[in-house]
Parts: sequence; C-alpha cells; structure tokens
Amino acid sequence: MQIAPPFGYREIVPLLKTQKVRLLVPGEVAEFARRGNAIPISYTEFQLAAREYPIVFTSGDEGKSFAPVAVLGIAAGENLFVANAAWARGVYVPAYARRYPFCMARVTLDQVEQKDRVICIEKAFIDEQGEPMFDAKGQPSAKWSDIERLLSEYEADLERSREMCAILGDYAGEREKPGRPECRAAQEPDAQGAAGARLPAPAVARKLRAAARAQGDAHRGSG
Repeated sequence: MQIAPPFGYREIVPLLKTQKVRLLVPGEVAEFARRGNAIPISYTEFQLAAREYPIVFTSGDEGKSFAPVAVLGIAAGENLFVANAAWARGVYVPAYARRYPFCMARVTLDQVEQKDRVICIEKAFIDEQGEPMFDAKGQPSAKWSDIERLLSEYEADLERSREMCAILGDYAGEREKPGRPECRAAQEPDAQGAAGARLPAPAVARKLRAAARAQGDAHRGSG
C-alpha cells in the first residue's frame, strides 16, 4: 500500500483508534505554512479568504489544470500573516492549515489508485503523551467528531473546487490557441509542490506583497 502525502506533509500513516495525537495548540502554525508563501484553499473559503489574502489560481502543468491558493507572501518562505510563530490575531486560517496534522489521502494498491480516501495523520504527531481521539470502546471523542467533520466537508469542497478549476483550465486552453493574446506569468512552484506554477508577473507581485504586508500588519496591530 502506498500513500502519497499532500503538500506540506512529510510522512503520513492511517489513523488508528488506539493512537494518541499531539494536536496543534490554538494559533500554532504548522511548519509548512510558517515557511510557505502560499496555501491551498477551497471554493467555499473564497469569501473569507479574500478579506485577508490575495487569491491566485496556480498551474503546474502548463495550464492544463489549476488550483486556488491564498498568497501568504511573495518571497520564498515568506508568510506575512505569522507573528511570533502564531497566526496573526484575527486572521482567517485556511481549512488546509486547520486540519493539520490530519488529512484524507489517496491510497494506491497494486499500482491502482483506490476510489475511497483514508484518514491519515502526520506520523511525527503520533505521541503517547498526546490526546486520544477515541475512548476504550472505540467511540469518537467530541473533539474528533469536529475534526472528522472538518475533514469530510473540506474534502467534499475540494471536489467542487476541482470542477470549477476544470472550467478555468478549459478557458485557459481557449485563450492560448493560435491568434489569441498570450498570457505571460512568472514561473515558481505552486502550493501543491508542482514545479513551474503560474504566479503573478513581477509588477503584480509587488502590489500583492504590499497588500498582504498591510493586511498582516493590521492584524498584528489589532492584537
């Protein structure tokens, strides 16, 4: 069985009911978000996320597919919304970061990707001194019920996001047909870890940096 970790995760394993878990404390920023300049978001997060972050549709396959990300900074490893190793007070934290260290991952058996996904956890967060997610009878705790709901709702929302991005991909294909104006963009890795993602050109990037920095400073000031 092969399980490919999603962006930001190092090594994931299926979650067992007998395991105890070290959960992030409120406001704590996962390492990948602390050192990343973008984070994936889903369709229903756009309204909330747009109040805090510029939203960019990145592509790592020459515009054949797209994925929405919230821009945290422009320079590599720059997150302007983190202060003292915590999310700036009052800032919206994307579900991708809130679900950590859990995720729902694709499983490959005998080189065939399975339809159903498996709830997994970052292996480093399995800790005998941590919190149990299930009781001795295998019944979920209230905290786990909330986490599981977040995982399920986020996964369903990702499917809707993929459908929307597929339309963007079709539109981009039309735009790049011979005779159509060419859309140029700076090439950097996207938040999904794909090389050659399309991020804003330098002039736009400078404006995004200024807007993101101002938003981050405002939240830090309110704290």
